[in-house]
Amino acid sequence: MSCTKNNFDVATWQSVVVNADANKFIEIREDFGSQELVADILGLSNQSLISKYENFESDIDDRVYTLFLLFTGEHPHYRLMNRHSEDEVFDNENVPLIVGQPKGSEIKRIRSLTKLNQTDFAKLWGRCTKGDISKYEKGERHITSRSWAVILLATNQHPNYYLIPRDSELVG
Repeated sequence: MSCTKNNFDVATWQSVVVNADANKFIEIREDFGSQELVADILGLSNQSLISKYENFESDIDDRVYTLFLLFTGEHPHYRLMNRHSEDEVFDNENVPLIVGQPKGSEIKRIRSLTKLNQTDFAKLWGRCTKGDISKYEKGERHITSRSWAVILLATNQHPNYYLIPRDSELVG
């Protein structure tokens, strides 16, 4: 992946988040495992939101859908790789994908790595403004743990996983 601690690539970032497809979500989830398992991996308190997605009662957030595609191995552009084990690609039981909500200073540190100002970072992330980014960085608002996981993966800062392009050879 071209996104390293010292080199941020906007095109890479934009290719990580995938537009949600509810029908594909249902198809993949049924093949992958139970609603409870998927809810647990995504850091949801129970499977009711997964059920709402599948019954078209609630829209799937693009970031949630992106994480789902990554851990099921269905992301069109990237594969999720475990930083701690060459044998395991995805091992949520021992190496969680969702790592909690960040403090404002951590959000600012990650944004600084991108070398983007708050306005450009907000445009890149979508669905927020410079004011939203400022509130996140001040700790006045909190980003969801799922969105945070996507940000960390897209900037190659996730403590447990990293992304490699699907067409790359697995590197051990």
